[in-house]
Amino acid sequence: TAAAAVACAVPAEESRTQESMSAVSEPESRAETESGIEESEPEESEERTQTVTVESGELTAAVFEKLTAAGYASEASEWMDLEAAVNADGYRWLSQVTNREERCFFTEGYIMPGEYEIPEEATPAQVLDQLLRGWEERLPQELQNRLEESPFSMDEVLTMASIVEWESAYGTDPTIKPNIAAVIRNRLQQGMPLQMDTSWFYLQALREIGLKDPAPYEEAYDTYTCPALPPGR
Repeated sequence: TAAAAVACAVPAEESRTQESMSAVSEPESRAETESGIEESEPEESEERTQTVTVESGELTAAVFEKLTAAGYASEASEWMDLEAAVNADGYRWLSQVTNREERCFFTEGYIMPGEYEIPEEATPAQVLDQLLRGWEERLPQELQNRLEESPFSMDEVLTMASIVEWESAYGTDPTIKPNIAAVIRNRLQQGMPLQMDTSWFYLQALREIGLKDPAPYEEAYDTYTCPALPPGR
């Protein structure tokens, strides 16, 4: 998703920026449990941590379920209340989101893929804060500068990147992602509906996870009638 985001935002620098992004977005190779949670044995006097792996493209709702399974909350619904109360002003990129009330999940797309060493005694609020700071701490400054110079906001870039990833999920041609990104940009510039089905796939995935009913958001995610990007992903 991150590499496609750069392709959407700064297509002229695609090859160099994709290489830089891949260095921070892919988790290092290591033994993991099937759940994506691994306990880390502390050295003497160090606090115990768990390694939580956020996969590329993993939905916020799925991350919340993973964190609940790891013991950071008693119920996955606890994360919903925390997310609703997040103070966006405390985060560089989240503070730029202008359509919070229209989004099914406010933080969707703002948890950087990778591995997080989370203290076992961390509260849910501390865990969420650590995850949300991933973009600020792991995104190379060069890429941050390029994104700031892009005609699209960070939120628009992340949304386009998600659509690119889902639309290209079954393609093997290396040109498919930049081509899809170009189609998205051209249609947006012409005021055309995107006419891409993957925004519906996103809503269906949320239904299957079951943390939140996406029905009230269906109209905004209908890219056949709405001549704009869906409100976040």
